[in-house]
Amino acid sequence: MSRRWALDGGEPVWQHCFMRIPSLASAILASWLVAIDAPAGTGAPEAGSAAARILTLDRTNNWLVIRGAHLPGGEIRINYLEACCRAGSTAADWNAHTVIPHRTELVSRSADGRILKLRCTLADGVTVDHTITAGADEVDFRLTAHNPGPTRSEAHWAQACPRLAAFTGFDGNGPSLDDYLPKCFLCLDGRLQR
Repeated sequence: MSRRWALDGGEPVWQHCFMRIPSLASAILASWLVAIDAPAGTGAPEAGSAAARILTLDRTNNWLVIRGAHLPGGEIRINYLEACCRAGSTAADWNAHTVIPHRTELVSRSADGRILKLRCTLADGVTVDHTITAGADEVDFRLTAHNPGPTRSEAHWAQACPRLAAFTGFDGNGPSLDDYLPKCFLCLDGRLQR
């Protein structure tokens, strides 16, 4: 993952994330990346069947939906993006300080469902263009942020919120949205962290 994220007035910035979903693991968050262990015996197609492992993308309301016949539950739904945020979020009120209002709109979706283009517009005028491309067991996120105004933006990070219950073998209608957390880990600086 490469990133450059300093939203000075008038200076374009970019961030790139590559997400790979092999047969028993997935990657999604942590400022754009979190990897999740999938349960064993998920019915993955035979090795070498790349065509059977092609993923597709869709957008419904604020949900990015990654679909694949080989994924447990058939899809992964992500509140994308749930929030664009200021620095200092761990010591501040989420609504009053952390969240910068934004809206995300669908720019285009390819006929085959493999390329999705979105645009986020933050309340301070910053725009972030997203090109999301699905392949065989992988999703590539390429983001370009631009601040057209003269004032430095307070945007520091963004949060996607994946719903992973079915993917990790839990009931999506269960009493807790956090049931799957023991199966999760973060990739920080190229190293797995629990």
